[in-house]
Amino acid sequence: MTVFDLCRTARIPEHFTRKMLQPLVRKGILRSTRGPGGGFSFARNPASVNLLEMVEVIDKGFSNSRCALGDPECDDDRCPLDAEWRRIEDHCRRMLSERTIANLAQGASVEAPTVVLTRN
Repeated sequence: MTVFDLCRTARIPEHFTRKMLQPLVRKGILRSTRGPGGGFSFARNPASVNLLEMVEVIDKGFSNSRCALGDPECDDDRCPLDAEWRRIEDHCRRMLSERTIANLAQGASVEAPTVVLTRN
């Protein structure tokens, strides 16, 4: 699948997608190859890359420390949502850590090792 095809299917801008993929290259999850026939491919086995790792690379602020209302000093004593929000975040983190790129590809009826994002 080319980056162009991915962007067209997902209806997201190509420039934005390429920017989102670069941190994954720096982290060693993807490999970027320049030139004709170049593009993005997995640098690691997709079965070893969990979704939490992907989210944390792309969204550096993803953590259990964020308040649902945006208060940087939020705690249980002052905020009625804090405890529930933390439970929700913990559940999301656990769910993301249990699923891999290969799991997603299998659900989409695509063999994970053959999923390669290439430039046009």
